[in-house]
Amino acid sequence: MNTQTNKVLLLTEAAIMIALSVILSFMKFSGPWLYGGSVSFEMLPIVLFALRRGLLWGAISGAVYGIIDCLIDPWVVHPVQFLLDYPVAFLVVGFAGLFKITKAQSNMKKVWIIISATALGSFLRLVSHFLSGVIWFGSDAPKGTPVAVYSFLYSLGYILPSFILIAFVLSLFVKSAPQLLERK
Repeated sequence: MNTQTNKVLLLTEAAIMIALSVILSFMKFSGPWLYGGSVSFEMLPIVLFALRRGLLWGAISGAVYGIIDCLIDPWVVHPVQFLLDYPVAFLVVGFAGLFKITKAQSNMKKVWIIISATALGSFLRLVSHFLSGVIWFGSDAPKGTPVAVYSFLYSLGYILPSFILIAFVLSLFVKSAPQLLERK
């Protein structure tokens, strides 16, 4: 394939992954999360794309998805809060692209890479939402609860279950569709 065809293929794949993230964001699991929030699979296509295409493309697709997410369901009180809760929060999910899966790796190593990549993206997203919560949403903390504790528990309450679900689903790909996980 020539360079132009490769660029079109890459942009098409990015667009498909972003669209999948949008679709998956509508499928939320409500439940007994500590302080609210909801769990979804919206990070799954971003992590998958980052594993396939690397840090740069993973971060770009994450940032674009974050902006689209805000356009669909905005909750903005300040421009910096917008950045932290939307483009930055999902841009850093693309840091999963620091990890690389190849055909030569054992299935167990691939699973550990998936867990590590998903954990890194989830942790960085947690940090972004935590900072936003501490700076802008501290007044929502229950009386007597330190703002930092409230923000951490609120964010962890939906990011941890999302991390577990996404790592589990992507780990299923190791046997069923390994070619989807390998770096292109």
